[in-house]
Amino acid sequence: DGLPLNTNDLSSPLLSTIALDRIERIEIVRGGSVAWGGGATGGVINIITRKDNGVGATAVAGSHGTRGIVLGAGVGDAYTLRLDGQDGRSDGNRGNDYSRTHSGEAQAGWHDSDTHLSVDVARDQRFQGFPGPRRVTPGGQNEFSTDPWGTDTPLDHGELDETRYTVRGDSKLGDLRLALDASQRDKHTDSFFGDYGFGSYDDTRVIRDKRISPHVAWQGGMVDVAGGFDWRHDKATDVNTYGGSASTLNTRAEWLELGLTPVAGTRLTAGERAERVTQGAPGSGTPDISNTLHAWQLGLRQIVTGDFSIYTRAGQSYRLPNSDELAANASLRPQTAHDVELGVDARIAGSHLRAALFRIDLNDEIAFQPYVNGFGNNINLAPTRHQGGELSWDDHAGPFDVGANLTWLDATFRSGNYGGYDVTGKRVPLVPAVQGNLQLGYAFSQADRVDLQWHAQGRSRMDNDEANQANWLSGWGTVDVKLTHTQGPFRLSLIGRNLSDRRYASYGIVSTAGTLGTSSPYSLYPEMGRNWLATLTYTFR
Repeated sequence: DGLPLNTNDLSSPLLSTIALDRIERIEIVRGGSVAWGGGATGGVINIITRKDNGVGATAVAGSHGTRGIVLGAGVGDAYTLRLDGQDGRSDGNRGNDYSRTHSGEAQAGWHDSDTHLSVDVARDQRFQGFPGPRRVTPGGQNEFSTDPWGTDTPLDHGELDETRYTVRGDSKLGDLRLALDASQRDKHTDSFFGDYGFGSYDDTRVIRDKRISPHVAWQGGMVDVAGGFDWRHDKATDVNTYGGSASTLNTRAEWLELGLTPVAGTRLTAGERAERVTQGAPGSGTPDISNTLHAWQLGLRQIVTGDFSIYTRAGQSYRLPNSDELAANASLRPQTAHDVELGVDARIAGSHLRAALFRIDLNDEIAFQPYVNGFGNNINLAPTRHQGGELSWDDHAGPFDVGANLTWLDATFRSGNYGGYDVTGKRVPLVPAVQGNLQLGYAFSQADRVDLQWHAQGRSRMDNDEANQANWLSGWGTVDVKLTHTQGPFRLSLIGRNLSDRRYASYGIVSTAGTLGTSSPYSLYPEMGRNWLATLTYTFR
């Protein structure tokens, strides 16, 4: 609902506190770097939840010992209270692949026709085993084929505990809307690796992230304006078997977006963001780094007919190095990007068609590079370019829903040399050239529905293979199905994933020992084979 879920580390955002039944829609905001700041080069995924006062419970059971329960309740009108919680666990499809999740959220609020206030507290705990890779030596050992579900790391595991506090308020005064978002997140992670090459390795990280963001929006006639301020303070500490480190982040930003509709059907947008950043690594002997970063965006959308429009946009964005990256390299520079996009959008009867071409040029892109100092490090890469096209289509005709999308992406190095290899023109690892999805839904009645989905991805270069000398990471395709039956307050769903039991890996990494080539050993992380999940939901209204 407009609040960032990313924290200042390399871990993925925690989404388990968001009850699936409460999600109203998911918006893809393209080019949101002016309002959202660092890390929004490709855009923003905004999850909008319903203001739901219902009471419901969902039971979950599936393959590999998967089971769980989700509970939610909301009451009130002007004064509201919402409680959500869930407990889930799975043994996983591999050795030491277990997971345990406990999460809960409480939200209290008050609103009238013009004002809304809310206070939110969320807690997320996760425990999981790390099954590690399956090793492959061309012409020799191949654990991916002979023992894909085994593990060589039976002791490796991790724990995560995150608490999030949020205060939100907004009020409408005529054509003016004032809002304030404030949040604090405390994240604590523990990781243990039983065979680290030099013995066991234990790592504990604590991150505290504080943000305050007042903003304002005004709309009047042909012009609308939005702007605000963002303050952020972040502190991270890392204590491990071989020592420890700390990092700090302080940012202060101002942003402004303007929209202009000079004539009906024409929409112009422009925005600018300036952010002053100070990052430090106390105890590293490296002085604090201060930067002033800028993001901007220009856009035009023109309605050609009532159902057909064209648009174009160009912008500049940035991403700050996070605490994990700074812990290993305190001199990292922020990455910057320049992007341009041209697209068309058409609605014909029940169909929606969208096509776009884009290009993103990145400078100082931050990534892990294995050829640095013998062990690898996070560095600023040589310039890269990501360009391609997207095509999506969906149609609704009676009981049928059909949709398809296809993405072509050419990601290459514009220049550079790594490990003695000239990588100019080489493909960026782990970026497939082609990805696509096809989905078909059919409603037998108001109570029964079936949905089929096909996901496919082309081959890509493995991690560590900037020189494009080693074997490819194979492409893959999977088919999923979902059957849903509704009877009064009950809803039963049966989900089948990877129905063909396709054996594939979405991540692979090449060993940098010896000369890089097609005989180089590599490691694969197998994805789950055929699996099933059943859910039963009972909703009180």
